[in-house]
Amino acid sequence: MDEKEPPRWRAPIAYPASSRDPDRPRAVWVDLEALFPPDPDGDPSDGPGGEPAAVPGGLVPFGEVHGLLHRWARTRDGRWIAVVSYRLPYADVATHSSPGIEVKWTPVPAAAVRPYVGPGRPATER
Repeated sequence: MDEKEPPRWRAPIAYPASSRDPDRPRAVWVDLEALFPPDPDGDPSDGPGGEPAAVPGGLVPFGEVHGLLHRWARTRDGRWIAVVSYRLPYADVATHSSPGIEVKWTPVPAAAVRPYVGPGRPATER
């Protein structure tokens, strides 16, 4: 694979002229664990034995969520960055006014996204 070209499915998407007139984004899976890895040294707020202190209704920064890939960008050192939108879910949606925090047009490492194929594809951004 040519280092100047993204992997085949990662063909660059044209950057929208404005946020009101976006090109059609592509449905992807966003790997939250790639974005929010566990702290190997633990956290000062961890409970006894180094286990994370549970927060009922807190955010769930693991697993994969549906997202929208808006475009690809290159870093100065040549790495690929995906510009995506996704929702970081709450553990208990009943205690919140929304199912999660909307994260829009944010850069993430290319390894954190993969194509979404299957039923229930997320709708494109309006």
